[in-house]
Amino acid sequence: MEKDVFAELTKLKKEMVGSLMELVKIPAISPQSGGKGEAEKSKFVEELCNDIGFDEIIHYDAPSRQGKRPNLIAKIKGRKSGSPRLWIITHLDVVPPGNLKLWKTHPFAPEIRKGKIFGRGTEDNGQDLIAALYALKAIKNLGITPERDIYFAACSDEETISKYGMKYLINRNLFKKGDLFLVPDGGSPDGSLIQVAEKSLLWLQIETTGKQCHASIPEQGINALEAGSYFIGRLKNLRKAFGKKDPFYEPPYSSFAPTKRLENIPNINTIPGTDTFFIDCRILPCYEISEVLKFLEKIKKEVEREKKVKIKIKIIQKEEATKTKRHSPIAKVLKKAVERVCGVKPRVRGVGWGTCAAFVRKLGYPAVVWSKVERTAHSPNEYAKIENLLTDSKVFASVFISL
Repeated sequence: MEKDVFAELTKLKKEMVGSLMELVKIPAISPQSGGKGEAEKSKFVEELCNDIGFDEIIHYDAPSRQGKRPNLIAKIKGRKSGSPRLWIITHLDVVPPGNLKLWKTHPFAPEIRKGKIFGRGTEDNGQDLIAALYALKAIKNLGITPERDIYFAACSDEETISKYGMKYLINRNLFKKGDLFLVPDGGSPDGSLIQVAEKSLLWLQIETTGKQCHASIPEQGINALEAGSYFIGRLKNLRKAFGKKDPFYEPPYSSFAPTKRLENIPNINTIPGTDTFFIDCRILPCYEISEVLKFLEKIKKEVEREKKVKIKIKIIQKEEATKTKRHSPIAKVLKKAVERVCGVKPRVRGVGWGTCAAFVRKLGYPAVVWSKVERTAHSPNEYAKIENLLTDSKVFASVFISL
């Protein structure tokens, strides 16, 4: 049966590539990041689902100030309809392309070069959204009925805080005892990494207030940008204080990275009176988030005293570390599929990036994350290898017919 499905997927390869390229043409940037949201991309995915012939397609659109945020769920009935279900969780949204001068192609006009499809969202999460759908299409084409019901979900808002995506679905009480989750949203170039755990996540906004004045007389003001930069420089002390390593996680340490910075003043000849930047923290579970916040409060007071400024620390997102047992049924089946299809020995590990798996793990559901990726997500010139698109689809199909 598996060989027949793989042969069918090979026949569908060209169609898969075409569908991924059409998907990538549709920007799906969150309104929080200056985009129009995921509505248009959701419509395209629904058309694919209709073409495949899912037994049921359901909308769980989340209301927001910027309009509805779509969450699409498509169902294929299994032989044992009352048994625990398998969920495939993908996401529709992408991060902004950033500086277009760093791109060799237009981020939303995908191009194929040397077996790679270039464009924003090709690898994150277009590759595996398409791979999962076509794995199900191959099964449907061959008239195969899986043992259990399979639910495919394409969610909004994953790249920001998931309020209008996975968290919204959880609040609708859609999941049942015994359900299993496969989240194809990250992995390794050789396909060996199976992710069963995530570090704690902490996103912070640091707002510094000084005193604005003319840049030619800086002594009359208090430079908030300088103070904010001084705060960033003190993060080295944070990394040292929380410097333990755990080889189970990749990377094996906690990370504290300053990222986004807001514009303060539009002109060069003014000392800025305010400065706002953000920190992305990925914390090993041996540390409590409260410990990190306490240490940052200490840095805050030191910088306030030394630079004569006022600093506010605001929590944007806070998620505790989560873990699935490495011997859970979904992990076992996935390991066998990866070994057969990719020809590698699977490594079951924890990681620093965040996925929708964390939210269902909190509820006690077993969730694994896997895909064969080049790790170009969020980078200029993001791409997905066509070879990986087909390989992932074969692995998913193997899981679908084995569970």
